[in-house]
Amino acid sequence: MLREKMNQSGLIGDADFRWRGGDVSRIEALSDAVFAIAIALLVVSLEVPRTFEELMGIMHGFVAFAVTLTAIVAIWYVHYIYFRRFGFEDGITIMLNTALLFVVLFYIYPLKFLATLLITYLLLNRGLGLDVVVDISMQNAQWPTLMIVYSSGFVAVFLIFMLLYLHAWRRREALELNEIEQVLTRGSIYGYGIMVAI
Repeated sequence: MLREKMNQSGLIGDADFRWRGGDVSRIEALSDAVFAIAIALLVVSLEVPRTFEELMGIMHGFVAFAVTLTAIVAIWYVHYIYFRRFGFEDGITIMLNTALLFVVLFYIYPLKFLATLLITYLLLNRGLGLDVVVDISMQNAQWPTLMIVYSSGFVAVFLIFMLLYLHAWRRREALELNEIEQVLTRGSIYGYGIMVAI
């Protein structure tokens, strides 16, 4: 009742999209748990420092942690909006959602690895002139493979979102999407398709 009033008053939801998802479903609860585990994996990889030098090394890693956390929360938010807008709990949605959760758990380490390398090397060392030592070993010949791994995760995440929105588009009549909702749904399909193509 309160949630419905908040939605009608514009405090939650989309101004141009009627939310069809009601209470949090089991699919969403599982997904939220997996996103929480992914974030926990980022934190668990940080050891408690025993010396000041170790503390400073961890402090330098916080920027990469923040970038990685922001990327995971952005993926979670897109997921959240999808389930609020459409509220699907069918087999296709479960299959695509499971694939997304798998990719998120896999993607977390390459994302953090790349963020740590780029931020430490480009921002801290080259940009700010600091001499930050990273406990990561990588040779120049390995960069193409790292970028392929990272790009594969990026493509997989947004391909799955494109397929989820395509599934909603195919069910637009059953969902009774109005004209604006149809435009937004098509726009999401095209937008995620462009992200996959890039």
